[in-house]
Amino acid sequence: MFKQWKSLCNIQILKGTRPERIQCFVYARLLGIVLLTNICGYAASYAWHNYKKEASLHKVISWVLRKARLQDAVNTPETFLADLEAATLRLCKQSRKRKTTLELIQDGIGYLDTLAEKYIPTEDNCRCPIDNISNNSGLLN
Repeated sequence: MFKQWKSLCNIQILKGTRPERIQCFVYARLLGIVLLTNICGYAASYAWHNYKKEASLHKVISWVLRKARLQDAVNTPETFLADLEAATLRLCKQSRKRKTTLELIQDGIGYLDTLAEKYIPTEDNCRCPIDNISNNSGLLN
C-alpha cells in the first residue's frame, strides 16, 4: 500500500534543505494520506452498497487529486461527497475474468490456492519432455 501512496502522492519529492521545511512537507503529506484513506474508504463502501462493485484505489485517489478536490473536501465536505457519490460508478474496477481480492476473500479462497491451480504442475497438466524423446534420436545413448 505504501508503494501506491508513494507513486500517487509523490512522497519522495521534498523541496528545500532546511530540516524544519522537510519535516513540514512530510507531516502535510501524511495528513493528506490520512484524508485520502478516509475518502477511499467512503468511496469503497458507497460503491459496494449501491453498485456491488469494488472501488479502485488508484482511480479514487487520482480523481481526488485533480481539480483541487482535496481542498474542496476540507472546505465544503457536503458538496465534495455529493460529487464523489456521482462519480463513484466511474471510479470502480472494471469487470474482468479473474476475481477481485474482495471476491476471493468472500469466497474463502486463499491466495496460494489460486496460485496452486495455475502454476503447480499435476499429473494431468504436466508432460515430461523426456517421454517425448525417442530412443532412436541418439540423445539417450
